[in-house]
Formats: sequence, structure tokens, C-alpha cells
Amino acid sequence: MVQLGNIHIGNAGEAQPPSLSIQEAGYLWDFLVGRYKCLEETNIYLNIAKDPEFIVMLRTGISEILTEQAAKVEKEMEKYKLPLPKRNPKAFKNLNKKEVEVDDEFIFRQIFSGCQEYIDYLARTTRSMIINDNLRSLFAGFLKKELFFFDKLCKYGKTKGWLEVPPMYKN
Repeated sequence: MVQLGNIHIGNAGEAQPPSLSIQEAGYLWDFLVGRYKCLEETNIYLNIAKDPEFIVMLRTGISEILTEQAAKVEKEMEKYKLPLPKRNPKAFKNLNKKEVEVDDEFIFRQIFSGCQEYIDYLARTTRSMIINDNLRSLFAGFLKKELFFFDKLCKYGKTKGWLEVPPMYKN
């Protein structure tokens, strides 16, 4: 039963399972493909990164954002009997850091721009999920977490001098 103030609407026995639009099913698929790609890239970056603080940040992003969100979307897709995309390998070969000429600043900028793009993507996706309230809420939570992580990236990038800060406006 839904309650709006003092008014009770419906009966739990009459409740229908939440509907899912074709568009929402597509967003689930697209999001999961994207998260798998981010997981693979970030795990590669983790094997190359040298700065201990940055390594902690990468691990946090992998466990608290990418892996967690992928698992939640996989559950939703299973609930609606949607096919899952091909998953990337879970184990990554440890790369010889001397063989790869990529510095932590480059990795940071890749992660930073990816996070910026995902904020936009999650905002568009969340606002488009109008049929399924649970999915809209789930994706709004993903957006909040992405914004929180982005805030940390901004602060960390400034302390390292890795953030490309535009020139200050002078009147």
C-alpha cells in the first residue's frame, strides 16, 4: 500500500512488478558495458601507477564505484532477464612498469576526464529513466557517488599539480 499523507492507495497484493522500458533496458546494457571498460582500463592503470596515494585512490575507485555499480546493474539485468554483455577478465597481468612509459599524471588525466564524462552520462541517463522508479533512484545514487569521487579527484589533482587549471579571469 502506498501512503500519501493520510491517504492509502492500493494494496500490496495488487502491486505489479516494476515496468521496464526498452530505453531503460538499453541504458542498463550500455552502462554495464561502460563500467566493464572502465574496470579493465583502471586495472591496467593500477598496474602502471607508481604514487602510493594515487594507487589507493585507484583501488578505491575500482572497489567502491566500478565493481559495486557493475554488480548492482548485473542484478537488475538478471531480475529483468536481460542478457549480460561479455565481461572483461577479472585477473590482470602485472605489467613491468619499466616497459610502459606512462606517468601517473597521464593516468590521472585519463581517469579525471572519464569521471567528467560519466557525470554527464549519469545525469542524462537518470533523467531519462521515467518509467522505473527504482532504476532512476539507483542511477541517481550512482551519480551522487561519481560526483563525490570527482570532488576528491579535483582536490587530489590540485595538490599534485596534475589538474589543468584554466587561467584566472582578471577584470
